[in-house]
Amino acid sequence: MAAQAVLDPSPMHLIARQSPAPPDVIWRNTYLSRSNRMTRAWLITVAITILTVFWSLLLVPLATALNIEAIHRISPELADAIEDHPLARSLVKTQLPTLLSSLLFVIVPYIYDWLANLQGMHSQADVNLSVISKNFFFLFFNYFIIFTVLGTFANFYQFFQHFQDTFKDTTRIAYTLALSLQKLLSFYTNLIILQGIGLFPFRLLEIGSVIMYPIYRIGAKTPRDYAELVQPPVFYYGFYLPQVILIFIICLVYSVLRDSWKVLLSGLLYFMIGGFVYKYQLLYAMDHRQHSTGRAWMMISHRIVVGVVLFQVTTAGQLALVGGVKRALLILPLLLATVCFGYAYNQSFTPLMRFISLASIERRIPIETEEQFMDPDGWGSEGAAQGRDVADDGDLIRSDTKDEDMPFINPNLILP
Repeated sequence: MAAQAVLDPSPMHLIARQSPAPPDVIWRNTYLSRSNRMTRAWLITVAITILTVFWSLLLVPLATALNIEAIHRISPELADAIEDHPLARSLVKTQLPTLLSSLLFVIVPYIYDWLANLQGMHSQADVNLSVISKNFFFLFFNYFIIFTVLGTFANFYQFFQHFQDTFKDTTRIAYTLALSLQKLLSFYTNLIILQGIGLFPFRLLEIGSVIMYPIYRIGAKTPRDYAELVQPPVFYYGFYLPQVILIFIICLVYSVLRDSWKVLLSGLLYFMIGGFVYKYQLLYAMDHRQHSTGRAWMMISHRIVVGVVLFQVTTAGQLALVGGVKRALLILPLLLATVCFGYAYNQSFTPLMRFISLASIERRIPIETEEQFMDPDGWGSEGAAQGRDVADDGDLIRSDTKDEDMPFINPNLILP
């Protein structure tokens, strides 16, 4: 109602938006003009796109390293040396690509968070949601799309040679996707195991905060600096949520492939350990200061719908691999139904996240609680009718005020 009251009916005059919570406001950005913020937003978007392509070019040799045949075409001597040593062959095929990709997992969120803070958004919640979107786009594009495409062909150049033939037929797209994912099963298994069993203990220990504490302690001079030393670290959804969504999509897609139990078992361990770690950090160890009013749930839902579409395409490809082309084509109606569901879901639920409905936060007071609220200290009806005042020292004082003279206090403001 307040937004409707100040909204100007003429275009390009005044657009009403809900203000963020006061602790969530980035005050320095409130002084920026609208044209300045729009220019920043477009420039950062272009920079993110260029960075994504740049990281993709780095992943070309990384994806090529997964295939010994590709190494043999580039350097036969190196390929023969790798084949002769089982340990080196195992490192090149599994551990080395997984380790390098995990390092990118760690570095990129900080870069994108820095860029998102330069866009001039008014609240930290908007920045956090932007970081979630940017990081997921990077992870999904580079670690799923690029690896799947490059893993299908012997090398990068051969990919362009077969690009036109591959994408002429929808069935061949699904066939190619399923075949490629089968070849990358070991890579994704090792990646999930490393992220779960390998890195979650370090995340639980907050190694970064512990290492940086002596440095900040040496540089602390004012009482505010010393107070910030004992503040708990902040839990940023933009750093952790995109990786979780990506691994969930990988497990969903691999659930129908042959030998998929390896990915599913490692995914189960990842979510079991991650559930414990994140729950402990959110409840006891870290702060979450952003008031995003649940808008991240819509981002999660949209991306899971994308994962379901990939799952169905992969299922069609798996059927095509074993000769069931007709059965693969029968999945097409299901694919269209999923896309329609995603559109209907977005139209129905996204508007509900813009404002918090009062009906959804109303808490009914049980009879016992209501009676306790009317008579919390057991004074009886006579004491409750007389009313009470609070002295300066916090003690309750009886007064002769009548019922109708007592100020009304909303129970939702004082109940637990």
